[in-house]
Amino acid sequence: MIGRNILYIGTVFLTGVAVLILEIAAIRLLSLQFGTSLTVISSVITIVLLALSLGYYIGGRLSDTYPDPKVLYGAIFCSGITTLILTSAAYFVFQSSNIELTLFSPLLSAFLIFFLPAFILGLDSPFVIKLMTNGTPSEKHGSIVGTVFFWSTLGSIVGSLSIGFFLLPAVGLLNTFLYTGMGLTALGIFGASYFYIEQRTIPTRTVLLITFFGAALSAGIFFGARSTLLFLDSELSILTRYDGLYSHIIVRETEIAGRTVRLLHREANASSAIFPGSSDIVFDYLRLLPEQMKIVDNPKSMLFLGGGAYTGPKVASRLFPEMEIEVVEIEPSLFSLAQEYFELPVDNKIKNHVADGRIFAEDTDRQFDIIYLDTHNSGHFLPPTLTTKEFFTTIKNRLSPNGILLINFIGTPTPKESASVTGSFVTTLESVFPNVTMYAMEPNTLHSRQNIVFQTSNTLARDDTFLNPAAEIFMSFGTTTPQEMLIEPQTLTNEEDTIFYDNQSQMELLVGLGRW
Repeated sequence: MIGRNILYIGTVFLTGVAVLILEIAAIRLLSLQFGTSLTVISSVITIVLLALSLGYYIGGRLSDTYPDPKVLYGAIFCSGITTLILTSAAYFVFQSSNIELTLFSPLLSAFLIFFLPAFILGLDSPFVIKLMTNGTPSEKHGSIVGTVFFWSTLGSIVGSLSIGFFLLPAVGLLNTFLYTGMGLTALGIFGASYFYIEQRTIPTRTVLLITFFGAALSAGIFFGARSTLLFLDSELSILTRYDGLYSHIIVRETEIAGRTVRLLHREANASSAIFPGSSDIVFDYLRLLPEQMKIVDNPKSMLFLGGGAYTGPKVASRLFPEMEIEVVEIEPSLFSLAQEYFELPVDNKIKNHVADGRIFAEDTDRQFDIIYLDTHNSGHFLPPTLTTKEFFTTIKNRLSPNGILLINFIGTPTPKESASVTGSFVTTLESVFPNVTMYAMEPNTLHSRQNIVFQTSNTLARDDTFLNPAAEIFMSFGTTTPQEMLIEPQTLTNEEDTIFYDNQSQMELLVGLGRW
């Protein structure tokens, strides 16, 4: 009995570890498509809790009908197999396709991928309680229940700490799922084999044969998924991939108009790019930066909120070599990544801060001649704390008297009949700054989601002086005049657009509803 109880307690501990690992890894997996938004976090927690609650209920009834430990460990084996199959399949689907974001797409995705493994793991605790209370005096049942939930919760704590501090950074997202699935199948095989041999219900040779086939099945899925990843990385010319603290990071190369382009992908966002060996700028919105910087007479300092591959800071440093440039990037590894893969010079011209942009802006007492905000994802997610009136009020105070704020934003520059992300963002900016200027990077397709460059300052007069000298730049975008890219902010707002506040922001709701 002592050996059995140790096995049972170890089982609830390990399945508790697995549940939290899956739950947190699920948020990272869904963020590949939908960004790290409240809807993603809420969807994952909802589905996991729903699955566990139904698992607890069904597990209690099942254990009353079939109080056999082999049923328990068979279920754990199935949870491992479903984890291996569903999570690896979802990982490759999310890597190779774009899923349209709706309010409920994260919820549906979480259900399809994680409900079944979490439901099966939910069978565990009531089953173990039933098995441990069989043959024990009723006055000890309370302590048994308490012991089971203690070890299960302790396992969840260990799982939560291990994935955040070790697994994701050390082995990556796919391997985290694969190792968790393999661990569950191994636990299921071991537990079932132990009780088959102990009870001698079938010959030992048959147990070993079943164990072999179970191990072979799980190993086949494991190595098949890893081989598929290596194949895809080769086919997609991926130079490196890993999981940072805040995002899934991929560096790859492709061909655009006959030229090799090196891209940085962060989750669903192709955030930065270079032409290797060339100073030419890849993305149109960044090609405006040199002209916009010239609006400020002899700028002495510039702050970038959002580094990416540090292509913007590199452009600014090349244009104004003596200017002080500071970059705030929350992902710790991107500065060294930019030096290794994106030709960022290894020198002291750019001062890098690993910090949250909002916190840095609030803590510093410096003022900058130019502030460049480039933290918005490619149409799936905007950091809520970097879109509110309170944040832009802080930024306003960090601008020098003649300084300018530049923003790279993803939105739809067309009028809407109801509240929209773009309209509300414009409304928020106009509640802080006396003038707001906008440039659409694809003026011939204004109904599509695209880069919009905002330009504003603390002065009452709107500064369009860079339009004429930048005519050649604009003409290269395929427009006949610079003014074709100029969008009047008041044409995008209506009575339903709201100001984003720290206390209440409709931004994530509007994103989920697709109201860009």
